[in-house]
Amino acid sequence: MTSIYKKFVECDEDRAIFVGGRQSGKTTTLLEKAARCAKNGLDIVIVAKSEEMRRILEDRFVLSKHGYDVSFITERELRGAPMVDAVFVDEVLHFDDNSLRSMELLSKRIYATTTPWTISGLSRYDSFKKFFVPTRANNSVNKEFFNSWKQNVSQIEHMSADSKYGHSIITSGREEKEEVLCIDCGMTGVQETDNAVEILYIYAKFLEADCERFK
Repeated sequence: MTSIYKKFVECDEDRAIFVGGRQSGKTTTLLEKAARCAKNGLDIVIVAKSEEMRRILEDRFVLSKHGYDVSFITERELRGAPMVDAVFVDEVLHFDDNSLRSMELLSKRIYATTTPWTISGLSRYDSFKKFFVPTRANNSVNKEFFNSWKQNVSQIEHMSADSKYGHSIITSGREEKEEVLCIDCGMTGVQETDNAVEILYIYAKFLEADCERFK
């Protein structure tokens, strides 16, 4: 475990968020921190966006052979859930403000992960200590994942190096959609139509978030 992952796992702040690119080990790191808290006798709950994700998180926790008694709930089960010592939530930016408030009622200690979207998107978590890591920092990442992106893709020529804020952007067309990816930080955007306004909006996401924050 590299230093940034270890710092998040060992962080004793009441609120912390792990911001990482795709396949950067966010979920694994969150579950490792959850297991550490459970081992120390804390009553914790792990929150998933959906029932399918809840099963995935629970299976991964069990496969890791942590062996601790941990509760797994979905977003719909947040309201009315009993108070705990700490709440763990994967991909927290997919949860709305009401869900976040429900988490705050469950515990003063909240630990979360998210992929990097925009800085404005992260502003709702100003009270959280943030840990940033790019996808390439994960030694266990499947290198074929990136190699597949490098085949049959093209650089966005009309965006200058200055306007891209350091992002290494490539595009990949699939199912009549264009997915834009920064291969350094993992930030993505999906262009579903040929509408000029939508194209500008997708690219503007990359202008708003500085890739250097994730290096």
